[in-house]
Amino acid sequence: MPKEIAAFSGVWEGKWNGLIYTILVVEKIDTSKAEIIISLAEIYGYPQGGYFYATTKVLLGPTLEWIDPDGNKYTYEMDKGLKKIKGFMEEKATGAKLWTYMSRRGK
Repeated sequence: MPKEIAAFSGVWEGKWNGLIYTILVVEKIDTSKAEIIISLAEIYGYPQGGYFYATTKVLLGPTLEWIDPDGNKYTYEMDKGLKKIKGFMEEKATGAKLWTYMSRRGK
């Protein structure tokens, strides 16, 4: 497997728009798909916080892409140094766009 894709494996953390704490866990990954968990902290609009299990697409870039059951689109792009992930989320209902820069948990 290319090192750029393998680099996604593990636990990543960041904050959506600098406010909503999030964790991305990449449990399994190959060149076409990844099994992930996304968690969100409690904050206005997400009073219970929450988490999602999902199977994402692995795209060139390398990028992980997933559309949740509500139609919200999540995109995670690995940086060239393989040490950071840039995340984007677009809410289908409102068109709101969120972003995050994620680092490996504990580093």
